[in-house]
Amino acid sequence: MSAALQSSDLFPKVPRVSLSEVPEVSAYFKNTLRAMFGEDEDKVRSYVQEITQMSWTPEKMRERLAGIEDGEQLKSAMRRLRRDVMMSLVARDISGLANLEEVVTSMSDLAEITIDRTVSVYAKELAKRFGVPRSETGVPQDLIVIGMGKLGGRELNVSSDIDLIFFYDCDGECGPTAEYPNVRKIISNQEFYERLAKKVIPALSEITWEGFVFRVDMRLRPNGDSGPIVGSSDMLEEYLMTQGRDWERFAWLKGRVVNGPVLLRKRISTSKRRTSTISFVRLFTVNISTSAPLVRLPIFTPRFVYLRRNAP
Repeated sequence: MSAALQSSDLFPKVPRVSLSEVPEVSAYFKNTLRAMFGEDEDKVRSYVQEITQMSWTPEKMRERLAGIEDGEQLKSAMRRLRRDVMMSLVARDISGLANLEEVVTSMSDLAEITIDRTVSVYAKELAKRFGVPRSETGVPQDLIVIGMGKLGGRELNVSSDIDLIFFYDCDGECGPTAEYPNVRKIISNQEFYERLAKKVIPALSEITWEGFVFRVDMRLRPNGDSGPIVGSSDMLEEYLMTQGRDWERFAWLKGRVVNGPVLLRKRISTSKRRTSTISFVRLFTVNISTSAPLVRLPIFTPRFVYLRRNAP
């Protein structure tokens, strides 16, 4: 954000407070300190000094969650991470040490990293029981998590929920691999991903004694609350082309993949995408004016939308 913009009337200067006054301004900050340290003023001062001097980078967040492969342990670790990130941002923002960009960047990073770790841990747990989802040609597949709205635009604030859509490449069956050889039961890809989605959502949104990570909103998926919690890319494309309303298609302008590969190991190069887990690369058209020039806009790697719009 430029200095000229920061000093404009759009961003009037707000009186800041000292660190010692932050608990009196923020009830969340005060109550959290009391829950953590009781009446121990020395520990409170030490903790406040530590968190206000820390700027949360993606590397630091990943380090806090690294090495955790148990779902229950991960849920606890993510909630403690959110608490520390939130406390840091509250103190730094109120005292004037952080600007808007730091707040929204840190919250967006927190969301992406916790989503990625949650999908990774629970996908591996399910793969130990049911094997790895595969296409008809035997190519392993991953759950694709799309961040919509503020998450897609990396604009989350401290009170934002996260809008997610889950889908996968194509239908098929799970099967054993060298890494996951002991399969107890063969299930379809659809069932595998439904089980995974039903573990990921509460892991992020369930309120425990340690709080929650993010509230999860799944209503932007095809058919909203009445639609399946996860679907194939073919189903998604057909819905957008035949039933999707204009606002639903426009919402995808902010859609972005927010998790990395787990069972596939790595994303396949562009030339091989049509035989990989991201072979769903296709095009769909939002027709605003068929007489206007065609504009290509990236939605999320590697999907694109072709948008027709009126010339200026």
